[in-house]
Amino acid sequence: MSYQLRVRRWCVEVWKGGSVEATNIHTSIPSPLHTQIRLALPASAQPRTITVAPDGPVPTLTAAIAQAQPGDRIAVQPGVYREPTIQVDKPLTIEGTGFPTLDGQDERTILHVTADSVTIRGLHFRDVGTSFMEDRAAIKVDKASGCVIDGNRLEDTFFGIYLAKATRCHVTNNELRAHGKSESFSGNGIHLWYSTHITIRGNTIRGHRDGIYFEFVEQSHVEDNLSEGNLRYGLHFMYSDRCRYERNTFRDNGAGVAVMYTDEVVMRDNRFEHNWGSAAYGLLLKDIYDSEIVGNVFVR
Repeated sequence: MSYQLRVRRWCVEVWKGGSVEATNIHTSIPSPLHTQIRLALPASAQPRTITVAPDGPVPTLTAAIAQAQPGDRIAVQPGVYREPTIQVDKPLTIEGTGFPTLDGQDERTILHVTADSVTIRGLHFRDVGTSFMEDRAAIKVDKASGCVIDGNRLEDTFFGIYLAKATRCHVTNNELRAHGKSESFSGNGIHLWYSTHITIRGNTIRGHRDGIYFEFVEQSHVEDNLSEGNLRYGLHFMYSDRCRYERNTFRDNGAGVAVMYTDEVVMRDNRFEHNWGSAAYGLLLKDIYDSEIVGNVFVR
């Protein structure tokens, strides 16, 4: 049996002495050659770990990203970090130990991702202030693919996790909690716009305007999430075709789920519990076609 391994083109370019440049282009090569390439890489080109600590030589994430090469890991130590919006413009893994806090100080987006293949894990984001001029978020992903946003805590953010024109990203096992008082002063917990092939799994979202919001999203999965105590809808999606929503719980929201102007939707084995508000719907359907709604449970 033959095996093939996909590697980033920039890895091969480094081996050849070219510039380090992350691209979407992949090259399929046999695994023995992949081993040779790894052995041929100079030590300076091997992935490194850069440690960020409040009292260390690299005290900010911005400084760590400036030093990092594509593929490096940034390990963030416990502490509170207050920086201007952090721009992630190269493929990196950013991981926290003990949930270090990134504080938006009620005035800015905290982390803005514009590179492919970025992983964000184990961080605590807080205090993204309300804005009527921009969609501020704790984590904002713009025109990027292959991102992983896993196991983070988000507290009192306007928008929590915001993906715009993103592809093949995974948003998993995050906890989002806001304390919105009105819809006009609140953003959505997990918000997707013009995105494809996204997986939203195992998240808990509370206290936002909509727990999960999709607009112009295709071929994406929403599975095993709890969307609870949100002001408007537990899940709200429009113009989002060929998506699947399975085994989620929508509880104590203004209304459970709104499905609008959408084709080929599968909603299976979800629970709609205690969704009472000015529009007391468990599930609202408007202009949907060729869809399957099976095995769901509605309580009160």
